[in-house]
Amino acid sequence: MTFANIVLDVYLNLVETQKSISSSFIYKRSTTTPWFSSRYTFNKDAATFTLPINLEALRGLTPLEYITDYLKIVPRRQRLYKKLWDLRISKHRRSKRKDEDDFDPDRLNLEELAAAFFDFWRGAVSADSFTRMGETLNFQGLEEFDEKQFYSVTAFCERFMANEDKKKGLQFKKTVKDQERADFSSFGKFERFKISKEMFCLFSCVKQFNS
Repeated sequence: MTFANIVLDVYLNLVETQKSISSSFIYKRSTTTPWFSSRYTFNKDAATFTLPINLEALRGLTPLEYITDYLKIVPRRQRLYKKLWDLRISKHRRSKRKDEDDFDPDRLNLEELAAAFFDFWRGAVSADSFTRMGETLNFQGLEEFDEKQFYSVTAFCERFMANEDKKKGLQFKKTVKDQERADFSSFGKFERFKISKEMFCLFSCVKQFNS
């Protein structure tokens, strides 16, 4: 099964099992999470992509490992992600799966990640967008995310979706990330370190963010 098909199944399952969303992925307001009273906008300044001083450290990294180590999240946004994580991990630990042998109480799976994005952005991350974002990070569909990885993937999603909105012509306050733009303007410096094609795909995406 392709990753796109896995995501489609995830979204269909969310629609079927969660009464808080409709078939058009529009959330009803939650009375238990007042800080989710309206949809948060996608913040293109939520995080900044950085590089290690020694680029040799990039050799062998997966996209998920890279963003976990080198995507720097602004503190005010990470505080929101923390609330989102706490909400989701609490539900996870109370789920029917808790008695399964392979249950990890400290990690969320792909469906729970998608559900968290529904909570935060009121269904604005479509199945197609989630698929393309996941493919950029080379997800296979079986990933499970610890707290730090969850923050990093959520921040990446913000940057990814902000760029999608920019393509649609939505206006943003112009913020120039000079160092990020310089770091990812040319890929020649990466070639001798033999980074993976998946990492080049990710870096190409970051370059688009700054175009």
